[in-house]
Amino acid sequence: MHPMSSQCADPFDTLKARLQVQVPEGGRLQYRSMSDALWQVLRSDGIRGLYRGFSAAAVGGLPGNAAYFGGYELSRALVPAGSGAVGDMAVGAGA
Repeated sequence: MHPMSSQCADPFDTLKARLQVQVPEGGRLQYRSMSDALWQVLRSDGIRGLYRGFSAAAVGGLPGNAAYFGGYELSRALVPAGSGAVGDMAVGAGA
């Protein structure tokens, strides 16, 4: 995922994860909805609370992206130019 789109989407992933892992305390869930989770996180942790874990996820994605783009570039170098659709598919498969 592009870093800018990650910055926009990550708060929603954080909220989603908090909603998924919540355990009822005294028969009541901590968050009633996504918007309730948003306001509670903002009140307790501020804007930084929405990005908790962002750096670990960003660093964790680096090896996969490096392998994908490295494979793509290598495949592109090995497939002769002008190979048409079959060449394009071969490059895509190499990625």
